[in-house]
Amino acid sequence: MKRSLILVFLIACGGNAQNTPPAVPVSPVPAQKHDDRPRVEVEYVVVHKKWVERAMTPPASDVTAWYETPDGRAAVPDVVEKKSYPTKKAASDAAKKSDPDVSVVENDDHTFAVVKKVRPSDDAIERAYKKAKSEGAMKKLADAILARWKKGETDARKAMADTVGEILGESAVADPDRPSPVLVDEPRFRTARVPASAKTAIEKMLKEGKAGDIVSAPIVEADAAIIARAVAPQH
Repeated sequence: MKRSLILVFLIACGGNAQNTPPAVPVSPVPAQKHDDRPRVEVEYVVVHKKWVERAMTPPASDVTAWYETPDGRAAVPDVVEKKSYPTKKAASDAAKKSDPDVSVVENDDHTFAVVKKVRPSDDAIERAYKKAKSEGAMKKLADAILARWKKGETDARKAMADTVGEILGESAVADPDRPSPVLVDEPRFRTARVPASAKTAIEKMLKEGKAGDIVSAPIVEADAAIIARAVAPQH
């Protein structure tokens, strides 16, 4: 009797293993997709017009030849010398004894002056020459470095030094402010200070480029020329 009661109790309580509900199958977690595009870094160089202007060492003959052109004369006006005399006759007599390129003018105080134009100093002419030629030299320098990169030059510092020496001279190579290559990845480039159009191009190269990509031409903006190329991660 007791055994019968226990058996009835076990059946009522679901003791039969056949009444156990089946386990709910668990779906496997889908594997996350990984971006298999090779990560790149970007190496870029900024050539500033101001630095080129300061670093130029043009031959004196080139400066003189440039000054004799209409552009040179317009860029460096002749210096005006003026000497006053109490009467027009005194001024005219002084003018006759002077160089032919003079004129006599009346001053506000009714005295007279001999006005003479003289050649600017060599230093003034050279400063004007460098200012006028610096933009062209900046572009030429950036073009030459880029050409070396396109030919497979891997050492950016050597390409920079060799090109600067050829275009601006050895003194520019030794200048501690000489442009130097900068290597960045996406996080480091966020704080970089480069002109807007160059920043956009480099950001795109970091996101979409592959090692070996090079800008087709220097990006010239805000008195600077920028070149850039994508390289395999260096670290």
